[in-house]
Amino acid sequence: YFHFLQPSALYYAITEGKTEAVRILLENTHHDLLIRPYKLAWAALKRGRSEILRILVTNDEFAQIFRTYPNEQSAFDDSESFKERTGHNPSDSSEIFIATAIADNQRLQELLNSGADVNYQDCRGFGLLHMASAMENASTLEILLSHPDVNVNLTTEDGDTALHIAVKNDRIIPVKRLLAHDLIDPNVHNNGNQHAFFVAAKKNRCQIAELILDCPKVNRSITTCPDNQECIIVRYIYRWEEPVIVRMLGDARFADDFDYEGILSRACEKELYQVIEFLLRSSRLDPTPQLFRSCFDNFLPAEVLGKVGFILSSITGIPPEEYTQDEEIIAEIKPLLNQLLTRKSARK
Repeated sequence: YFHFLQPSALYYAITEGKTEAVRILLENTHHDLLIRPYKLAWAALKRGRSEILRILVTNDEFAQIFRTYPNEQSAFDDSESFKERTGHNPSDSSEIFIATAIADNQRLQELLNSGADVNYQDCRGFGLLHMASAMENASTLEILLSHPDVNVNLTTEDGDTALHIAVKNDRIIPVKRLLAHDLIDPNVHNNGNQHAFFVAAKKNRCQIAELILDCPKVNRSITTCPDNQECIIVRYIYRWEEPVIVRMLGDARFADDFDYEGILSRACEKELYQVIEFLLRSSRLDPTPQLFRSCFDNFLPAEVLGKVGFILSSITGIPPEEYTQDEEIIAEIKPLLNQLLTRKSARK
């Protein structure tokens, strides 16, 4: 009965990231029960379980089965059309997959020097570059990226490039390396119509989002959500750190592409005062009393409106009474203005 449950337990341990459980199960699992080795390796790969993948492929019994298992159509739902397109059999290049997975760079280099295909894909389109990006093997990634024939924009069956995979797995170093490649295209949409920046936005990968923004090849399409063309900042402003939002708003490449009033409204709701001040100091919005009064549509607390009014008054010099007749809001604004005047006087 225990043997019957082991394959399911091993797969569960891999998907849940239970490293010690994987090690114990492998030590006590008969080789006949190591079914679907590609499925087990894939489960570790797509979740970025680098240590678990290393445990799997360095286990003698697993590695032997992985190398010799024929086709394994049941694991990957392989199709003849895919084989015709790639020219590969799933088990043909297991050795180079293993070398990439465990960062055996000496063996990887030997295989590439002997003519192994740097763009080899398994039957789901997962390539060596995808694997190195998922595992965050920086030195392995460098070997692959330096190969003259590497296709840095190679896509999986799901349309994911190595950049998509690195972003999904929160792999900062691979993102940097990939974006630095001369032939990288950060604007590729996968089958879910998602580019890498959109994935970073959804997953709140702020550091990665900034790295992608710094890439000169990023085009204006990243300012809108691919699914409905909504302003990407309006949708995800509640997830992002303020410096990322300000960084994107200040990028001249995207100056004409944002819903500035929509962003201001959401920034007021979320009390993002760095963003509010940046918008009000920019030339994209006219800091008038009418603009301030539009903030009332959000039914914001007097404390928030007071801070917004203070920012407006400090920029324009217009007294708060011209923005609002609400005594509660004015009472919030005036102490802030007095503090500002005191600081200015002290500097003089």
